[in-house]
Amino acid sequence: MVFPQTPLDTRIKLQVGGVWTDITSDVYTADRITIERGRPDEAQRTDPGKATLVFNNRLGKYSPGNPLSPYYGQIGRNTPVRIDVMTGTSYLDVPAGASDRASTPDAVPLDITGDIDVRVEVRLDDWQSQTAAQELIGKWGEATNQRSWVVFVFQRELWLYTSVDGTAEHQSRSGTKLTVPSSGRLALRCTLDVNDGAGGKVNAFYTAPTLDGPWTLLATSTVSGTTAIFNSTASLDIGAVGTARFTTMSGQVYRAEVRNGLGGTVVANPDFRPQTAGATSFADSAGRTWTLGGSAALTNRRTRFIGEISSWPSRWDVSGRDIRVPIEAAGVLRRYGQGQKSFDSTLRRRIPSYNPAAYWPFEEDQGATQAYSPIAGVRPMKVSGVTFASDDTLGGATAMPAWDAGAEGRGTLPTMTAGAWHLECVMRLDTMPASLNTLFEVATTGTAKKYTVRLQTNNVQVAALDDDGNVLSLINSTAPVFTGRWNRFQLWAKQVGGNVEMHVAWISVGSTGLSVTNTYAGTEGRPTSVRVMGVPTNLRLGHLAVFPTTNVAAFTAADDGFAGETTGDRLLRLSTEEGKPIAVYGETPAEELLGAQKPQTFMDLIEEAADVDGGILYERRDFVGLAYRDRISMYNQRPALALDYTAPGHIAPPLEPIDDDQQVRNDVTVTRTAGSSARAVLETGALSIQAPPNGVGVYDESLTLNLYNDDQPTAHAGWRLRLGTIDEPRYPVVNLDLAAAPGLAEAVTQLDCGDRVTIANPPPWLPPGMIDLIVQGYQETIGHPNHWNFTLNCTPAAPWNVAWLGEATTVRDPREFQWIDGDFSQLATALTDSAATVPLLTTSGPVWSGAVSDTPWDWRVSGEVMTVTAPGSLLNSNPFFNADASGWTAAGCAIGRSTAVVMPHPRAVASLLVTPDGVTAAGGASCTATAVGTINPAGSYVASMWVYSPGGHADLRPCVDWYDAAGTFLSTSLGSGTVVAAGVWTYIEQTLTAPANASRASAKARHAGTPAASAVYYVWGVRVTRTKASWLYDQTARSVSSGWGNTDSGQTWQRFGGTASDFNVGSGYASQILSTLDVSRRTAVDAIHPDADIYCDLTTSALATGDSLYGAICARMLDSGNMYLARVEFTTSNTVILAVRKIVADVQTTIGTFTLPRLTHAAGQWVSFRFQLQGTALRAKGWLAGTIEPGSWQIDVTDSAITAANQIGTRSIRSATSSNAATVEVRYRAFDVINPQVYPVARSANGIVKAQALAAPASLATPSYVAL
Repeated sequence: MVFPQTPLDTRIKLQVGGVWTDITSDVYTADRITIERGRPDEAQRTDPGKATLVFNNRLGKYSPGNPLSPYYGQIGRNTPVRIDVMTGTSYLDVPAGASDRASTPDAVPLDITGDIDVRVEVRLDDWQSQTAAQELIGKWGEATNQRSWVVFVFQRELWLYTSVDGTAEHQSRSGTKLTVPSSGRLALRCTLDVNDGAGGKVNAFYTAPTLDGPWTLLATSTVSGTTAIFNSTASLDIGAVGTARFTTMSGQVYRAEVRNGLGGTVVANPDFRPQTAGATSFADSAGRTWTLGGSAALTNRRTRFIGEISSWPSRWDVSGRDIRVPIEAAGVLRRYGQGQKSFDSTLRRRIPSYNPAAYWPFEEDQGATQAYSPIAGVRPMKVSGVTFASDDTLGGATAMPAWDAGAEGRGTLPTMTAGAWHLECVMRLDTMPASLNTLFEVATTGTAKKYTVRLQTNNVQVAALDDDGNVLSLINSTAPVFTGRWNRFQLWAKQVGGNVEMHVAWISVGSTGLSVTNTYAGTEGRPTSVRVMGVPTNLRLGHLAVFPTTNVAAFTAADDGFAGETTGDRLLRLSTEEGKPIAVYGETPAEELLGAQKPQTFMDLIEEAADVDGGILYERRDFVGLAYRDRISMYNQRPALALDYTAPGHIAPPLEPIDDDQQVRNDVTVTRTAGSSARAVLETGALSIQAPPNGVGVYDESLTLNLYNDDQPTAHAGWRLRLGTIDEPRYPVVNLDLAAAPGLAEAVTQLDCGDRVTIANPPPWLPPGMIDLIVQGYQETIGHPNHWNFTLNCTPAAPWNVAWLGEATTVRDPREFQWIDGDFSQLATALTDSAATVPLLTTSGPVWSGAVSDTPWDWRVSGEVMTVTAPGSLLNSNPFFNADASGWTAAGCAIGRSTAVVMPHPRAVASLLVTPDGVTAAGGASCTATAVGTINPAGSYVASMWVYSPGGHADLRPCVDWYDAAGTFLSTSLGSGTVVAAGVWTYIEQTLTAPANASRASAKARHAGTPAASAVYYVWGVRVTRTKASWLYDQTARSVSSGWGNTDSGQTWQRFGGTASDFNVGSGYASQILSTLDVSRRTAVDAIHPDADIYCDLTTSALATGDSLYGAICARMLDSGNMYLARVEFTTSNTVILAVRKIVADVQTTIGTFTLPRLTHAAGQWVSFRFQLQGTALRAKGWLAGTIEPGSWQIDVTDSAITAANQIGTRSIRSATSSNAATVEVRYRAFDVINPQVYPVARSANGIVKAQALAAPASLATPSYVAL
């Protein structure tokens, strides 16, 4: 039996003498162990973690000063302690020993000499190591020249070494840094194509959340020349790879795969997860037997806390028999936060690490008379005319001194090896002196006895002089433009054969500069002294260093305080410099840029960096060190823990929402350190600065951040305003009892700071819909026998749902599916509680997307959330496989619903797995045919799907089988096949035309090319839909006589006036023949709302003669005597006049008119028009079809005579004086009512379904916002 039927297997270990020692038997488990980690909310910094537990000290083992203790001298202040729980799936633990591995002997299937595909899913303790190349997996016997291949991680890059002969190595690396998720767990993949068919070899590197994918291409490289892999006798190892010279990884391995060929046959696939903890050998499903070596172990250990014990207080009762040590262990933040002094400036910290022979920082206070040197044996530099601490504008230094015109400083250099030296400093001049002034003199012992640097306007002279002052070499250069800013000055010389090469450079801090090199015959000695002299143009100079080698990079980046670093880069650098581990999770290159690092404590610096990016700095749970989770990693993340309030045991009471103002900030000012400010204010809305009830009043906040430039405060103020104006209840704590829901243990034990938690199906007395939260920290309580509780500190996840720019046709991450809300939309008609189609009117801003690829999304209408499943109409059933694969059948393959590979869409829960049979040329999955009459004959439809192919596929496509009303198969519209790249969800869409007598359709996901049975693929969102979301549209691609038939959107055109034969559709347009004079012809469709936005193209079959020819777009049309119309007049002079008119009770009135400029009409030449009605506003514009639509309205008027919806349509007429033939036509095409729109929906996405009123506001249920 397992927990909670048996007590929770909890183990406590102390690090005694560097070894983790099990002391569980000495811990009072009756006294519950309490662990606290993280922070209470977003507004606060992380507190040091802590764990409380009680040791049994009857034997005095835990009294550090007791010489009879077996731990005497080995425990004391800050002794590490670890708390583990043994539960869940297993993994391979690799502690980094030289023999810590899982290994399988060489076997014929492992002897891959051609293409290879290696995959491994790991969690490393340190992904960022700059010194250790961590072996992951390989077949590599280095000592015996039995090298085949090895995969390792070094400096956050993925590497693959191969050998063609067992000795020589081919090295390939990703070049691109790995983005490590906050879990620290990542699947890695390396492939080698030994012969790409074009005379080259190709390496590719991928990452994925797990070995199941989806795989994201990290990098690929092609090198000329083919290759092969040596068939070695080495074993296949995971962890410590054979006798490789690299470092054994430290971390956990979950599973691995080796494939012969790219996506080819699996020859080894150890899965450590289902193995029995403690086992030392097992066989994988490919037939390989794996044996553990060294300290590698199969374990299900879940480390709950690692910290340090700072004190060991003994307590006892009056009897002296119950002797205890109540321990409160703390995370490293407690130690890091005590007794710290501020760091020196970045230059002062950096330069000594490059081993200068002499160095004077010049960072003294104002009263100083000499410059101290931190280099042992180097005497202070005596100075005169120098005012210390005068200029603090250099990012990499504290205040620098000012040198007067007659100032001087002399420094004696220690004995150095002759032959090379390098002098460098930072300096700033307001202007160049008018006459030559000496800035530097360096005395040396070689052929040249002195080097001088002199300056004047537009001139720099660097001279090498002999004993008599004769010039041996002169650099006489036009002065670089380096005045008015800080620069690095370099002067160095070195022996090159029989010559001396001397070099001078000015490098603008944070930028580039100018360098000049010259040579002379002679011998370079060693420098013995340096002299600095002031010039009369406000010289500031400091951090003077002399190195025994040339071209030293000590000043690089440190000169401006590493300004421009990202948060992650700064944390990693500080971690390395201080030897205090910090793991950085997220996309380091995309993080916020920091300003200069100024002298502060270590904790102040790393917290300052975290504040700028806005992520979470916290203590690691399984390692003595810190972690930083960047802000980007928290955007739009998948839930780490999905809870259900109705599921037994998922939520322990109480679950109490709080709707208060604790986190409200609606007026935010952000100031850049030593820079400008920006302010963001919420001026309208429920949490705005307006006085109640229109808002909540002013809740202001002002903060200063160390930002890189003055462009940043605006975005930061806006983002913090977003964080402070979330109008939803807070759930500050969520309680979990794992004894009541042990099935949650696997997910809960992996939960960490910044992870997302959702709670489905909240009770009916709470607001409906998913409760969406971010975990900021938690308290964990463990007690004997089965007490295991969590209290999660939570904040709303809503602000982290941000807009994200993704690729148009591929997707790897849920955050690429986010939507920005429109300005304002409302229902165009009332809805019943069972209505499955929503007519929507946008009253301001752009209309909603009509792209199939943008759906599904969720709308909120009067508290009900409904899912939009397609634009216009969704014709087939079960396209998303939410519950099952019903309605789908297989041909030439097997199909089944899968949750192993899920489309990264917020609404996706499953996919359809298609497994080809390996013999049929073409096949796929087909959906049940749609109902009779759902297809318009000759209509256009969009067939689309998202598809994921693990190994890539040469021919995948959505297509349609067409049927008539009797169900007789007519034809298949195949369209074109698409090449789908491996490991990425890809969107495929085709616009297909139904046959002339089609009435029904069957959606298909099709493959071709006789794919192998291993060439599986997954599909989601397989749909046949309308081509637009427009309520009414008609491309007039059909052929109809004596009428216009049905629109592409399904409505029937009604006709009025003339005779039936006057109305026809063919050749791509609809026509009205004006066979009689002064009689209008009209077509119309009943409108659903008075407001509309209508596009239509018009032309005539002939030029007007005798009088103008007239066409029109009509709206609110009751009959021939009552309507609004955008009338188009084709005149006898071939101009085109647009007029907005009204007809009321048969009386026509012109409201506005406009003659289209630069347009001479020709018969058959199409002109585009747009007519918009919004309340009393009437707007119109026209332009030559195929050209850009004008930005502004040509007619913009108001009128209130007609308010009813009535009908939308067209009207044509010619007057009694027209002399055109009776066959003349006014022609129409591309009739498109883009507003209102129509969308099919799935109701009750949040458990609420109800009738909806006309004009009920509709908006996104979870809108995205602009991220920082």
